[in-house]
Amino acid sequence: ADVGTSRQTTAAAVGQETPSIKESLRLLRREVLSLSPLGTLYIGMCLSVVLTATNFSLPYFQGRLVDAAILAHHEHKEGEPVDIVHALGIYILVIGIATLVGYTCEVLVGIFFAVF
Repeated sequence: ADVGTSRQTTAAAVGQETPSIKESLRLLRREVLSLSPLGTLYIGMCLSVVLTATNFSLPYFQGRLVDAAILAHHEHKEGEPVDIVHALGIYILVIGIATLVGYTCEVLVGIFFAVF
């Protein structure tokens, strides 16, 4: 306890007091956030959210595609006619669009990190 008190006294004498949380946030806002325009920061945050959403949704739609393919295979095996484009097309389209959106967001987030 005496060591901690003496360190605080020494730090106060030298002018190196421990800042409060409020002071730390004020310093962060003034120094760090002033370097980047807020509009650009918000766009980068939105792109990151979309990138995360597409990356987490892709396995779900890939699983649904596999389920639809297995179901179509069983129907075909039983002799029923199967329209493969109708059975699998929507899942392939969704996976393609989500992959393209995710890739585009990944490139844009990389550009935002590099430039700003």
